[in-house]
Amino acid sequence: MIAQRRLHTQRLIGPRFLTPADAVAFFGAVQAQDYLASLWALGLRVEGATEAIIEQAIIGRAIIRTWPMRGTIH
Repeated sequence: MIAQRRLHTQRLIGPRFLTPADAVAFFGAVQAQDYLASLWALGLRVEGATEAIIEQAIIGRAIIRTWPMRGTIH
């Protein structure tokens, strides 16, 4: 029960977001020290996402990568 609830809350099961920006807005931030892992984390949560869709959101500044605190990239 707890595992199912956590997966649902993290949007790994159930409804998906329509855009990468929707996902980031919902969570407030996505930890992203590892670039490819950050693409994967968003891609799992966005309906029909591809690597190109997530990267276009970064290029188009719909989402941003930054590290304002202690070197951790968000």
